Amino acid sequence: MALNLLSIPADTALYGEKLSIVLGFITAIAALATFTTCRNFIALVMKFGFMNPLQVRWYNKFYQSHGYYWPILWITLVLHIITALMHSKWPQAGAPDSVEHLNIFIAGLVSFVAMIVLGLSCRAFGVFVNTFTGQIPLEIRLFAEFYRHHGLYWFIFLTTFTVHFVFAYLHVGFWPSGV
Repeated sequence: MALNLLSIPADTALYGEKLSIVLGFITAIAALATFTTCRNFIALVMKFGFMNPLQVRWYNKFYQSHGYYWPILWITLVLHIITALMHSKWPQAGAPDSVEHLNIFIAGLVSFVAMIVLGLSCRAFGVFVNTFTGQIPLEIRLFAEFYRHHGLYWFIFLTTFTVHFVFAYLHVGFWPSGV
């Protein structure tokens, strides 16, 4: 029996919604891990008068895995997007919850674009580029200028992510109740 993604029964759609929410939470945890291991986070912490977190042994080990958190973030985000679209499809005017789904979708799309910009401005991306091209991106003036605003890109991403989360929370709470 083939799975028709365009006509999912209501009970299966509820499971799809729950799976999407679980993947959303995993994506949020991956985003938090990525942010808290970013150099901009360390600078922010120190700007507020706290000690350098790299002086703490467990944080230093956590920090060294920054490059691994990005792929986890991207994979969970793509799976979250797929399951969310399987659940709500493209929001149709007049459909139940269409306004809520459209708000969630638009906020998520803006957050996704912000995350692309953020990911491309990360030093971890520069290491990835260096591995395949042999060029150090920070020596390229355009990339260096782009990277200079990495903290601003984090702010934009975290703001748009929060808006997406708030819209989703207003729609279903932390967990959907039934069909």
